[in-house]
Amino acid sequence: MDNSLAALAEKAGNGSPSHLQRLEFLVSTVPVVIHTCKAECDFSATFVSEGVRALWGYEPGEFLNHNRFWMDRLHPEDVDRIIAGLSVVLTEGQHRHE
Repeated sequence: MDNSLAALAEKAGNGSPSHLQRLEFLVSTVPVVIHTCKAECDFSATFVSEGVRALWGYEPGEFLNHNRFWMDRLHPEDVDRIIAGLSVVLTEGQHRHE
């Protein structure tokens, strides 16, 4: 699986060099974790930013190589709320949670 920003930009349909450079700069410098996941089954990750290493101590490959990595680390009290948020993404196209 290709976890590169180039692959992510290409999927988004905007892989020009200048857009890719801006995307790489933003994703590599912001102190957040950005990830994409499948919209079905176990919601396994398809991309995760390098921020996961600095913020949580996990390697991006850990998310990508283990289908339930993200879901298995949710606090049990948060699971229902997070799954409901994913349903909002699928019906409304966006959702944000912290």
